[in-house]
Amino acid sequence: MSRGTITITNLIVHAVIGVYAFEQAIKQPLRITLYFVVDVERAASQDALAMTVDYAAVCGATHDFVK
Repeated sequence: MSRGTITITNLIVHAVIGVYAFEQAIKQPLRITLYFVVDVERAASQDALAMTVDYAAVCGATHDFVK
């Protein structure tokens, strides 16, 4: 298996965070950097874009998880 690292830098998501009531009443921006290791061998050997990581899906899933 051939591995590659994917980095998504400075993804901004808005979430309700904080300790105090005034903090929990508003959404605040969070800046997130994601690093993950993926198997790139199959996609590269078959030159198949469908076998690669969908960055939009990763960002969307991260956004959904945080909110």
